[in-house]
Amino acid sequence: MTPCSDALVALAAGLFSIAPGASSSPNATGEVEVFDRTAFVIRAPRGEISAAQRAKQASERLESVLEEQVEGELSVNLHGDEATFWLGDRILFSLTPADAEAEGERSLERFAEQRKEVLESFLRAERRRATLKHGVLNLGLLVFLGFLSWLLMKQVRCWAAKLRVWVESTDPDSVGFLSKVLGDEKLRGLAVILLHGAQFFAYAAIAYLFLVGSLSLFDAGRPLREQLTRWAAEPFLSLAERVSAGVPTLLLLFLLGVVMQAGWHAINLTSERVASGRAHLGAVRPEFVPSVRLLLRLGLILASLLLLVALLTGPSGELFAVAGVVVLAGLGLALLPLAANMALGIETTLNRRFRLGDLVRLPDGRQGRLVGLELLHLRLLEPNGTEVLVPHLLGLRQPLRRLPADGGLEAELRVSAALFPAQVRERLETTARRFAERHTAGEPRVELVEVGAYECRYCVTIPAAAPELHGELLFALWSGLSEARGSESERSGGDVAAV
Repeated sequence: MTPCSDALVALAAGLFSIAPGASSSPNATGEVEVFDRTAFVIRAPRGEISAAQRAKQASERLESVLEEQVEGELSVNLHGDEATFWLGDRILFSLTPADAEAEGERSLERFAEQRKEVLESFLRAERRRATLKHGVLNLGLLVFLGFLSWLLMKQVRCWAAKLRVWVESTDPDSVGFLSKVLGDEKLRGLAVILLHGAQFFAYAAIAYLFLVGSLSLFDAGRPLREQLTRWAAEPFLSLAERVSAGVPTLLLLFLLGVVMQAGWHAINLTSERVASGRAHLGAVRPEFVPSVRLLLRLGLILASLLLLVALLTGPSGELFAVAGVVVLAGLGLALLPLAANMALGIETTLNRRFRLGDLVRLPDGRQGRLVGLELLHLRLLEPNGTEVLVPHLLGLRQPLRRLPADGGLEAELRVSAALFPAQVRERLETTARRFAERHTAGEPRVELVEVGAYECRYCVTIPAAAPELHGELLFALWSGLSEARGSESERSGGDVAAV
């Protein structure tokens, strides 16, 4: 080998030995880019990790925290020869003294503070840019949701109008179950009302969804959205929880409905057989069947309602206790009039308002002798021998009058206001006087008790007259007024009603 060839080989070896060192030059840098915008530059490698690789890792972490909108304060943690940058609880990257020296700064602490200021400025700018971008996008979505809601409401109104036209134009003579059902005017009106309610409910649901979607687009509206969602969802969630936990109750309700339907059919069938004479039911005669059937139906409905209330409102495990409380409350309300009647009977008996043998006049004009004073009622004996039971509660609505001990008659008459009061009073006094002379009674009295727009009420009292003459007295007074009715009574109708 010649000396010239030896020199060429040595030169080639030197060139190949220098090439790898050039590719790993310490002057290689890496730009930290976030969304195609440069935040800062890393100029120094760290161990086997090049500056470009470090810059790529920092870029990915910064993009991640910006996309996830991580909140928190940017901080620097100095530990030995390393400055770690944190955003909230997320690590972004670390700097070393080599990075400070590459930028011409000898102190790592001062270099970290400078990088912190640069990074804070960059993050503020990026957050403002992201907020503006999201605001424009959310505004577009809001307009789209509003347009979609308007289209849905318009479609719901169109469907509701078509259904109402179909319901109102249904021919009852056509074949089909719906046609027969909607042929009834009442059911058709109910269907129209239900359609209006369904349309209103659909409008409310669309408006609710639009409101929830609109509030979800903006940070300021999210707390209100959560409250609105909780307010609207809690009743349904509670209902779903009660339904899921109350499957046995639902089964009991189903059985209750079956038993009630079977009982209803049994009552109808039995009452029809007893009414037609094909069956006998103890002391129930055919003429009592409608009343007994009504009582049985009411009892069945009341028992079903009491069990229904106990099932729906009672806590689990205490069904019979709640049912007992409900039954007692229902019985207490049902027995309230009876208890009030007994209380009045006790008060009447203790205060001795009436005595046996008193002549008592009822609000309807009948009168009789008191032959019994019991806890629930008074027993009166009318002149014709009929015994009348008068509940004590009747005295709360209208007064019971005790007539004088020497007997006597009292009659009330309602006369048309078109007749002259003086003429009516004169005719009543004349008729009552004749009646008293004929039956050897005392001097009669005539009083004008009430004056109304259409009629006047007169009270005629004849002392020492037998109670059995009450009907005869009314007939005599009516006959006397009929004779004096005259032309004025004929113009105004002139009818006289004796009560």
